[in-house]
Amino acid sequence: MENDTVPFRALIFIVAYNAERHIESVLDRIPEAVWQGTPYVCDILVIDDSSTDKTFDVCNSYGERTGRSITTLRTPANQGYGGNQKLGYTYALDKGYDAVVLLHGDGQYAPEMLLDMIKPLADGQSDVVFGSRMLRRNDALKG
Repeated sequence: MENDTVPFRALIFIVAYNAERHIESVLDRIPEAVWQGTPYVCDILVIDDSSTDKTFDVCNSYGERTGRSITTLRTPANQGYGGNQKLGYTYALDKGYDAVVLLHGDGQYAPEMLLDMIKPLADGQSDVVFGSRMLRRNDALKG
């Protein structure tokens, strides 16, 4: 008998504004398992909030160069941080994702922690998971 279980689907949503210098590093730091869809199906969405630099082009060329699937959208006018988030969360709802993990295009949040963030959601242990750069003294100041 086939397994009819629908896989857990997470959207890795990267808000980006003038992140040309950092976005490739953020994408490189995403664990390989996330790119491979194991153990969870994960899609990567970058929304460039009308950057004045080449953030959008860098994301598109990264996908082409690496063969990794990235959906890159660009707002026609700057929406601001909250407006960009609203677009990403609406996208996730419209596409039926089970969870969204928010990353910043400038590397403020650690992509290395993605699987740790998704696991309690996928296992049904949590309804929400928050990360913090403030858990250990001075960690946020380290860059």
